[in-house]
Amino acid sequence: MRYAEVEKALAYAMEHHAGQVRKGNPVPYVTHPIILAMLARDFRDPLPPFLDETTLVVSAITHDLPEDTDVTIGDIKRLFGQKVADIVDLLTRRDGQRYFDYISRIIDSGNEYAIIIKYCDTSHNSKCDPQSTMNKRYVKSLRLLSEAMENLGIEVREYENR
Repeated sequence: MRYAEVEKALAYAMEHHAGQVRKGNPVPYVTHPIILAMLARDFRDPLPPFLDETTLVVSAITHDLPEDTDVTIGDIKRLFGQKVADIVDLLTRRDGQRYFDYISRIIDSGNEYAIIIKYCDTSHNSKCDPQSTMNKRYVKSLRLLSEAMENLGIEVREYENR
């Protein structure tokens, strides 16, 4: 892993998510992308050799910046390169886009990074608020993302709440 890139992503996410908190609790929001990066990294050993661990972790750390801050995909590209920008762009839900159209866009892309990160994101969100009214949506999207990962030959793992 290229730690300097990961540290740069962490610092950037901490700067731009500063003052934000998770929905329904006072935990700093930046803990979510950090935990998500840890979950995504757990896919490292079964990842096909052409997938880069640093790209996966940096993309996970920066995945919510365009939706939740003033950071643009162009900013991500300038700082972290085209590949990370493309992954984060796939993970960025468009204004007015229906949730399952968004999930389908990620799956249809065939982008292993985006599919793994969205699976981990959905899994973490569902575990953080198990009483959420969105849990039916989480269950369905986890099933769809799991099927997509299995079709790509990526081992699907269940996570306990971290």
